Amino acid sequence: MRPRDSRGILGWVSANPPHPDEPAPPATAIPDAAAPAASVPPAATAASTPPGPSTNGIAVAALVLGVVALATGVWTVIPIIGIVTALAAFLPALLAVILGAVGRHRAAQLGGTGRGQATAGLVLGIVTLGVIVLTALAWVLIAGASAALERY
Repeated sequence: MRPRDSRGILGWVSANPPHPDEPAPPATAIPDAAAPAASVPPAATAASTPPGPSTNGIAVAALVLGVVALATGVWTVIPIIGIVTALAAFLPALLAVILGAVGRHRAAQLGGTGRGQATAGLVLGIVTLGVIVLTALAWVLIAGASAALERY
């Protein structure tokens, strides 16, 4: 029969009395050095995880700015609100066009990563700029026509 061990889990001294054939361990709360340590799985290291595909942050920024520009720019056709929204949508639309073009170039360098996002941002920016320019042109023509009709 195997003698009963007085050490508890992780080598801590338990409250059970030792077996008569075994010498009594010291009554301290310090773990026994001879006790096996609990197995702890090794932490994941950067070398153990495979590298993910590189992302094209410029393409993502172009897409986000294109969506923001379009969501803001669709209100441009409303008479009074349109002036404010046209001004608010112009900068994101312009940045979406610029970053979309740069993102497409970078996607070619990265093997196509982010090409669709860059293209979508570029198209949304161009559409929003077109809506803003055409609406501004329409308002100028309407204002000019109404001023010309007032004179007669």
